[in-house]
Amino acid sequence: MHAGELGVRRANVEEGLQVMLRAGLVDMRAPSDGIRYQAGDEAYSFVSGLASSYIAELRNRTRWVVEQFGTLSEEQIRQQTTAIFGSRPADGGTTGRAREAGTWNG
Repeated sequence: MHAGELGVRRANVEEGLQVMLRAGLVDMRAPSDGIRYQAGDEAYSFVSGLASSYIAELRNRTRWVVEQFGTLSEEQIRQQTTAIFGSRPADGGTTGRAREAGTWNG
């Protein structure tokens, strides 16, 4: 591992800790022997949510999206999105659902 990689990783760890501190997931303690991090007040709720049925369903839906759209280019995804939802009103297109009309290619 190069020194530059260590610097980037350290910055990422510090940034992650700051996010978790702000969210109440982690508490920082500074006893005489150094800095310690421990679970914060919100940690239990957060971890419990990771195991919930909602999260399991979210994982399933995420997997489906990757399977359906993961190999498409950005332009192909735009075309599919337009086919499903129609054009934005600002574009002067329809707001109907092409999927319901049977013109969706997904």
